[in-house]
Amino acid sequence: YKYFADINLPFIEKMSFELADRNSVNIRVYDKRITGCIEFMGDYFYFDKDGIIVESTSKRLDDIPLVKGLKYHKIVLNEKLEVQKEELFDVILNLTQQIEKNGLKVDTISFNNKYEVTVDCGDIKAMLGRRSTYDEVVAKLKNILAEVEGKKLTVDMTTDTGYYIARPETQKD
Repeated sequence: YKYFADINLPFIEKMSFELADRNSVNIRVYDKRITGCIEFMGDYFYFDKDGIIVESTSKRLDDIPLVKGLKYHKIVLNEKLEVQKEELFDVILNLTQQIEKNGLKVDTISFNNKYEVTVDCGDIKAMLGRRSTYDEVVAKLKNILAEVEGKKLTVDMTTDTGYYIARPETQKD
């Protein structure tokens, strides 16, 4: 406790120490959970639930979604990513929790200029819209993905009617 009380490591949530006997100490380290990444100049910057950049690498991790549409003022390792709207980190956290809970494979989470969310799940692009929480719509997306596997579709889930429109993905010339 004397040596580790004031250390603040950006990729560690917390540490606990336990004196096992007079010659042994058990140290338990809890890692911060990475919620997303952004791409900048060929590198990937990974951030936690608070928006703090915890890692930078040239390789992209498969299970972490790439977040697009954020406008950031500066990118500094171990500091909070300053974006255009602070509440976007809550949206990203809610989305990533629901994605993990439902076992979805999401490649990218994109925001447009109205802060509406679109997620890419392989060949399926799902427009989720702007909501306070994404629990229900992500659960429905899981069922839709199971039905349309192997197809290239754009699914519009922005309405609250319970009916969603799926269109074949068009080729761009």
